[in-house]
Amino acid sequence: MSAETTAQVLANITDAGLFERLVTSILREANPERYASLAHPGVNVAGQTVKSSVDGICFVQGANPPHMIAVHHTTHYSKDAKDLKSIDQALRKKWLLDPSKVKSRKGKNSSVTAGDLIKTAKIVAKERIRTPDLVVTLVLTTNSEPSQELIRDVQALGRNYGIEIDPWPRSRLVHFLDNQPTGQWIRRSFLNIEQEQLSSELLHKLSKESLDIQQKRLLDNPNAWIPRQLDSLLSSALNRDMTFLVAGSGLGKSVACFRQLMAHVESGNFGLVLSHETVASASTLEQAVMEELRQLHPSLAVISPTPSSFCSSEQPLWLIVEDINRSGKAQILLEKLASWSQISSEDNQKKSSYWRVLCPLWREIFASLPTQIRENIQPLTLIADGFTESEGIEAVLKRSHLANQDISLLEAGSIAHALGNDPLLIALHNRDKTPDANHIIEQFFEDCLSDIRQTSPGYFAASYRQAIRALGSEMLSRRKLDLVSNEVTTWEGLQGQNLQLLSQLVDRGKFIRSIGSSDNQRLVFRHDRVRDWLLADAVADLESRGLLQEEVLSEPYFAEVIGAAITRETISFSFIERVKSSNPLALFHAFRIIGEAKHPNRNTILKAINNWLVEPTTKKPSNLSLRLEALAMLSETDAPGVSQLARKLYQDNPLNAAVALLRNGDISGGIYFCSVFDPGCDYPWRDNQIEHAKSKYGHLLTEALSKILQGTTLPSQTRIGALRLSGHFADPSLAIAIEACWNTDNDRLNHLDAYLWAFAECCADDPVRFLKPICDAWASLSDQSEKTGIPSSRDSLAAYEVRWAFRKWPPYSALDYFIQRGSEEDLKSPITYMLHGMDHPKAVNFVVNEFAEIHGQIEGTGSLFLMQVGND
Repeated sequence: MSAETTAQVLANITDAGLFERLVTSILREANPERYASLAHPGVNVAGQTVKSSVDGICFVQGANPPHMIAVHHTTHYSKDAKDLKSIDQALRKKWLLDPSKVKSRKGKNSSVTAGDLIKTAKIVAKERIRTPDLVVTLVLTTNSEPSQELIRDVQALGRNYGIEIDPWPRSRLVHFLDNQPTGQWIRRSFLNIEQEQLSSELLHKLSKESLDIQQKRLLDNPNAWIPRQLDSLLSSALNRDMTFLVAGSGLGKSVACFRQLMAHVESGNFGLVLSHETVASASTLEQAVMEELRQLHPSLAVISPTPSSFCSSEQPLWLIVEDINRSGKAQILLEKLASWSQISSEDNQKKSSYWRVLCPLWREIFASLPTQIRENIQPLTLIADGFTESEGIEAVLKRSHLANQDISLLEAGSIAHALGNDPLLIALHNRDKTPDANHIIEQFFEDCLSDIRQTSPGYFAASYRQAIRALGSEMLSRRKLDLVSNEVTTWEGLQGQNLQLLSQLVDRGKFIRSIGSSDNQRLVFRHDRVRDWLLADAVADLESRGLLQEEVLSEPYFAEVIGAAITRETISFSFIERVKSSNPLALFHAFRIIGEAKHPNRNTILKAINNWLVEPTTKKPSNLSLRLEALAMLSETDAPGVSQLARKLYQDNPLNAAVALLRNGDISGGIYFCSVFDPGCDYPWRDNQIEHAKSKYGHLLTEALSKILQGTTLPSQTRIGALRLSGHFADPSLAIAIEACWNTDNDRLNHLDAYLWAFAECCADDPVRFLKPICDAWASLSDQSEKTGIPSSRDSLAAYEVRWAFRKWPPYSALDYFIQRGSEEDLKSPITYMLHGMDHPKAVNFVVNEFAEIHGQIEGTGSLFLMQVGND
C-alpha cells in the first residue's frame, strides 16, 4: 500500500486508544534501546484512554547519567484536511499551552489544561530534586503534521526546560510503517493494511500457515502419531544443510519430516514446505524460498528482506521439499538440491548455512539414480524403514485407543506383524476386520463407502466406486496427478452424478479431501499409495472394458500404476503381453509388488520379462535408461528369479545388480558391493542392504562366504570384497575360513587392512590366534615415511578406513588383545591412534593413559604436545 494511503488512514484515526497502542508499538520497535521498556499508563486494559499526567514513561536501562523518557500522544481529526492553520493551532495548544500565562476576563489565572510540554516540565522539576543530573527526552506523537514554526517553538521551549524533544509526526510514523518490515507487521496488525516487506513476525506467521497446509495434505490425525527412532536420527542429521530421507512409500517419511518442522516452528523458529514445482523453477534456494513465501503471501514485494535477514546457523530456516518423487524429474531436482548444498559447503568456510533442508525420497528413486549421482548425494542421505516391531505395536495400540477400542498387547503385536509394521497400512486398517496387507487399501476404500452410505443413503456403493473410477480415468488420460478443483469440475467424465458423488466423498474427507482457499482449491488423497490404488483400479477397469488408451498404457510415468494393475488376478494374459510391448518397466514393478507371494500371474509376468530382455531392441543403447530403471526395481525386489534377471542386466549397472543379488541370497552380490566400498566409508545404503540379507538368509550366506574364502585362487578384488563382507557379518564361524584365506594369500601384505577388519570382527574368544599374525605383519611394515608429511606404511594402515569402521562397529572381542599389543613399542603409536575416538570404556581408558604417558615424557623438555579428545 502507498505512503499516501497509510498517511490517510493515520489522519482519519479518531480512536485515541488505538492510536496510542499503535504508536507505542512503533516506538518500541523503532528504537528499542530507548523505548523498549515504555510503560503505558495512558491506556487501560480495554484499550481505552485514561487520565494520566503522561501517556508513556520509562527510564533507559543502564544509562549514566540517568535518562527518563516521557511520551504524549495527540490525535486530531478534521473533516477539512486542508485547514492546516486550525490543525496547527490545536497542536500548539495541546503541546505548549501554559495556564499561568493565560488570563481570564476577570484578570485571574485560567484553569485550562496545561500543554504536554508544560506538564512534563513540572514532573521533571520534581524528579531533578532527587536526581539533579537527570537527562530527559519528551516524545510527542501525532497523527497530524505540525508546521515548521511549531516544531521550532517546541524545541526552543524544550531547551529552556532542559528537555530533549523527539517529535513523531504523521510523516515519520508513516515512513516507519511503510518502509520497515516490522513497521509493516504493526501496520497490518493495527490498521489492516497488507504487509509487503518480510519481517520476522510475518515469516513466523507464514511458517505456521505452511505447516497448516502440509498437515491437511497428510490427511491423518496427528494425535495418532507415535515417537520413533527415526525422529532422533533425523534430529541428528539436521546439523547439515541438506538431508535426503530415503524410505519406501508410506513408511512415514513425510510425517517424520513434518514433525521435525512442526517442533521447530512451535519453538519460535521459522520453516516452510517447498513444492517440487517451486524447486524446479528456482535457480537458487533463496529464490525458491521467496517464491514459496509469495504464494503464501501474494502481496510480498519483489524487493524485500529475505529469510537470511532473520535466520542464522544457530536459528536456521527449516525446509521440507515435497514431493519430488511424483514430479517426473526427480533426478534433475535431486542434482539441483545437492548442488545447492555444495555451494553452501563452499560458503560454510566463511559462514555457516542459515537453512536446513529435508527431502523425503523413495527407495526406488534413489536406487534408480546413476551411480555417480547416487554416490554424490550419499553423504547427505539417511536410510529409513517402516516401524520397528515395538513401534508397530505402539501405533496399533494408539490408533485403537483413539477409536475407543481396547485390545491387548498380544493382539496389537499380531496386527502389526500381519501388516508388516507398515505405517500406512496400520493407519488405514479397520480394527473390526482381519488385517490383510495385500487388500488393506481396498478395505479402507470400501469402509469409506460404507460410512458415507450410512449417513447419506440414496446411492449404491457401486455408484460411488464408478465415480472414483471416472476420476481415475480422467487423471490417466490427462496425465494429471495434482488436482485443482476448478479444473476437475469441468472434466467430461465427471459431469452429472459422478461429480455429485465425488463431491460427497470429498466432503467426507477420509479418502480424498479439498485443501486451500476457494479460489485455489486442490484435491488431495489420503496418501500417494491410496491414489495409486485408485489409478491401478481405473487401469484394470478400463482394460476390462477395452477402453484403455495406448497413450496411457505406454506412459513410463504410469509404469508403477500399470504394474499394480497387472497384479489384479482378473487381468488377462493378453494384457500382460500388451504391457511387455508398450511399457515393459511396468512388468518389473508388478514383479516387485508380488514379491514372494503366491500369485497366478507370477510365471506369466516372469516369462514376459525374460522375453523382453532377450529382444534385440532391448539391448540397444537407446534403451539404456529403461534397463537401468528395470535393474533399480530388481534391487528393491525380494522374489525367486531376481538373481537370474539381475545377471542379464549386470553390465549396465554392476552395483545395482549386486544389490539385487545380495538381497536375494546371492553372496557374489555382497562381495562385489563390499569390494567397491571399504568398511570405513559412511554408506547407510550399503549397511541396510547387508543387514537385510543377514536377517533373511543368515547362515546360508555365511556358509557360502566361508567356501569362497577357502578357495585357493581368488582374484584380488574378490578376496578384498569377501574379507570386508566377513567383517560386516561379524560371525565367529567365519574366522577359520578367513585364516585359510590368509594362509593361501601370497599378496597378504597388500590386503592387511582387510584382514585386520575381518579378523577383529570375527575372532570371538580366540583373538590371539587370529590377530597375532596380522599384528606381527603390521609391525613388520616400514615406520619410515617415504615423503615428508606423509605417514609411514605402518602408521597409515589402520589410521583411516579401518579406524573409521571400528568407531562405527567396535571390535569388542578384539579390544583386549589390541590394548595388550598396543603396549608394545612397535605398534603403540598406530594402535593408540586406531582406538582413539572409539566409544568404548576400555579403548578410552587405554588412549587416555597412553597420552598421559607421552605428556609425562615431554614435560619439562620445552616440546609441545597437541591432543584432540573425542570424535574427529
